[in-house]
Amino acid sequence: MDWDNLRFFLELARTGTLAGAARRLGVEHTTVSRRIQALEKQMGATLFAREAGGHRLAEAGRHLLPSVEAMEAAVLGVERAAPAPGGGPSGLVRVGATEGFGTLILAPHLACLTQKHPQLSIDLLALPRMLHLSRREADIIISLERPTRGSVIVVRLTDYVLHLYGQRDYLARSFPIIQREDLCHHAFISYVDDLLFTKELQFLDALHQPERFAFRSTSITAQYEAVRAGAGLAVLPAFLADRDPLLQRVLPQQARFTRTFWMSMPAESKYLARMQAVWGFLKETVQREQALLVPGGAGAGDLSLQHALRPGRQGVGQHRCARRGAQGHQARAALRHPLCVVQVGYIGLVHSLRKVFHGARIARQNALHRHGVTALAYALGHACGQAGRVVQRHDVQRNGIALALRGIDQAELGRV
Repeated sequence: MDWDNLRFFLELARTGTLAGAARRLGVEHTTVSRRIQALEKQMGATLFAREAGGHRLAEAGRHLLPSVEAMEAAVLGVERAAPAPGGGPSGLVRVGATEGFGTLILAPHLACLTQKHPQLSIDLLALPRMLHLSRREADIIISLERPTRGSVIVVRLTDYVLHLYGQRDYLARSFPIIQREDLCHHAFISYVDDLLFTKELQFLDALHQPERFAFRSTSITAQYEAVRAGAGLAVLPAFLADRDPLLQRVLPQQARFTRTFWMSMPAESKYLARMQAVWGFLKETVQREQALLVPGGAGAGDLSLQHALRPGRQGVGQHRCARRGAQGHQARAALRHPLCVVQVGYIGLVHSLRKVFHGARIARQNALHRHGVTALAYALGHACGQAGRVVQRHDVQRNGIALALRGIDQAELGRV
């Protein structure tokens, strides 16, 4: 009996379609059909039931499958015993991963691995769907859910962080976001619910449930592009969105999510040199990329009113000075809304202006940080002046305006 025909049988049993088996085997679907017909003629039995959606194993096929799988395991054992040409790993390893992680994190590193080992070939399946080891869709699978069935080796590969993001221009012209309740004024971008391949990607249920979505897609890359175009807000991986200067985080402390990637492979493959090489390399890769996968702190792109108005104890630090202009713009945009103005007028006005005076004094004393602190002082003075004018029906009106004008004067002194 021809072993090649049995390989075609095995792939068709696992994929269920001629096209799927053909992709796995690197041939045309007509070749798969011809091989199956030849095997059925040899066996004298129908191995598959032809249906509209593909091929389903018939009774004879179900009886044959365990024997063919045992033959495959024996072939893998022979491969393990054979020395690799040139002493390095060789052969094909198919790696399955989620779309964003596979494209942005794995692809550049795996390309370098093939340069290091010329006899090694990598197929990277970066897909927005679940892959299955039991169907041999990949040799190594990186998934969001831990496999619980089958004879597989599983390790926790890495955690990664996601945040809520919006385009900067969209946020500047839209309703200010100070607390979670403000999200009801915004458009959202997300996955298509009935095509979601894992519950681990359901984020908005815990944050905010929009009445409708402006844009949905099965692709995280498409969602990312929609956010960049200003279509609304979306939960995106930090390793995808943090590198884009057009985007910034929204409610960074409340809208922060952590998920886990699990890596698995069939137990019978663990002794193959090529599998060991790729498996170990993937573990090393995620360790090198921890700063992208699990970024620390709130980050320079955060958007919250409290963050924008709080100068901090290290107001003259080099990193903070570089952000003053953007923070002042965020403060002015947020204070356009009357509810925000009343809150600032009653709670934060005097405290903010004290910080302005303190910043101006530091600016006069330390020329190195003069421009950064002056920009913040001017922004806060202008914002609080707006607060005083809008809340004119309240007792803080005259004091608010007077203190704001004094703040602007102090800021101008710091500019000199």
